[in-house]
Amino acid sequence: MDKVRIAIVANSGWNVYNYRGPLIRRLMASGHKVDIIAPDDGYLDKLPQDLCVSITVLKRLSPKKMNPLGELGLVLELWKAYAALRPDLILQFTIKPNLYGSIAAHMLGIPVVSNLTGLGFAATGNHPLRRMLLAAYRWVLSSNAAVVFHNADDLHWFAGSSTALLKKSLVIPGSGVDPEKFRRKVSVKAEGNFAFLFAGRLEREKGIVEFLEAAIQVLKAREDVVCRIAGSGTLPGAYLHPRLQVLGPQEAVWALLDGADAFVLPSHREGMPRALLEAMAMELPCIVSDVPGCRQAVDGGRVGLLVPPGDIAALAEAMLLLASMPETDRLNMGRAARLRVMDHFADVHICDAYERLLVQIAG
Repeated sequence: MDKVRIAIVANSGWNVYNYRGPLIRRLMASGHKVDIIAPDDGYLDKLPQDLCVSITVLKRLSPKKMNPLGELGLVLELWKAYAALRPDLILQFTIKPNLYGSIAAHMLGIPVVSNLTGLGFAATGNHPLRRMLLAAYRWVLSSNAAVVFHNADDLHWFAGSSTALLKKSLVIPGSGVDPEKFRRKVSVKAEGNFAFLFAGRLEREKGIVEFLEAAIQVLKAREDVVCRIAGSGTLPGAYLHPRLQVLGPQEAVWALLDGADAFVLPSHREGMPRALLEAMAMELPCIVSDVPGCRQAVDGGRVGLLVPPGDIAALAEAMLLLASMPETDRLNMGRAARLRVMDHFADVHICDAYERLLVQIAG
């Protein structure tokens, strides 16, 4: 493929900093020029110095707010950024860049690849304008060069009966995990409490309520268990127990995973949850809801356990089952989880998939 200029657009510098580094390095190693377009939330300055990218700061992109005049202003801001950079190809992540960035790119005739890393609001939201916005989202993305989903359930739900959208849709399972960075250092944990870990935003959609309710049941049943919660946000209610540890946001997630015995994510829906893949790479058996994104990552019974979404009793039962499992069986489950990540979700495979897609479009 000829060397091209590629713009990567996201709704936060945090997103670029945490998820796009391996892809940027791969594209640069192949000789392409990379531009980053995102709001300045303090993370753009943290990008490693070896990522020699140009940065365009978006001032009108607010991920949570919906204001008609502000949204029109964002379309114009994206149009100006694209017109100034004139990239050969645009990779867009998250809802607003996908929607408004696609409109701006279409006006300029620049090919676009949109990435639906998770459907979130589109699939589970209750906004009164949801149906209209979803129809607009589908219509705009159907004119893109390609639309990437993180799992097949999301692809078929979103594309539906749209032949045009189905032809342009494909699955690339996640943003990739570095199996060398996420490698277990503590091969045999010291004797002590069996530690369950929940890591993610403390939002209902992530299953935090189900985890808290199940954790209280498990802690009452087993005195040798501790449940830890790491993530930003506020707990929905007062849950008090001496062995329920609320740790808040954590930068060193790796260290938390290394000190855990199992990972729990009873989410309501996912694209391809990065925290889950990191836990699997760290050889942790995982308990997850049987929902899109989670079910594709966890091969139920071999690398982890699947429970019905929203079923607190089933979640508590699965946690007790895992805590009571013979150590050899549990360790074998964890090793199988790491192998699954290395075979399907390692960042090298994800970058390979994106390069193949770029070759197809640029060619």
